[in-house]
Amino acid sequence: MNELQGALGLVQLQKLDQVISRQRANKQAIKEGIKDIAGLTFRPHHDPSGEIATFLLLFLPTKEKTEKFKAAMAENGVTPGVLGYWHFTANVESWGGSFPKTEALLGRMIVVEIQAVMSERRLDQVITAIRKAARIL
Repeated sequence: MNELQGALGLVQLQKLDQVISRQRANKQAIKEGIKDIAGLTFRPHHDPSGEIATFLLLFLPTKEKTEKFKAAMAENGVTPGVLGYWHFTANVESWGGSFPKTEALLGRMIVVEIQAVMSERRLDQVITAIRKAARIL
C-alpha cells in the first residue's frame, strides 16, 4: 500500500460508522415493509449490534419456491445476490466433501444487497419486488 492509498483508507475509515448506520436503517426499512409476508423468514442474528447490514437474508420453505421467487424479484428490477459461491462452494471445491444440510439451506436462501445509499424510490422498489414475488407463496 502506498501513501496515497493509505490516506484514502484513513478518510474512508472516518466514514465507516455513518455508512454502517445508513445500511442498518435501509435494511430495517425493507424488513418493516415485508415482515408480514407469510412463508418468508429472516435469518436470525445473535449479535444484532455487531451486524453491519450488508445483506438481508431471507428463507423460503423450498428450493423450488426460492428459484421462482428470485426470478419474480428480478422481473421487478431487483436481482437477488449470491453468497453461496464465495462463502461455501469455493471451500467445498477446495477441500472436497459433502454438506447436504448447508446446501439445502443455501438453496432456500434469498440474498438482498443493502447499500449505504438507497433512495426512498429504491427502497420501495425492493419492498414491492419482494411483495410481488411473495405471491407464489
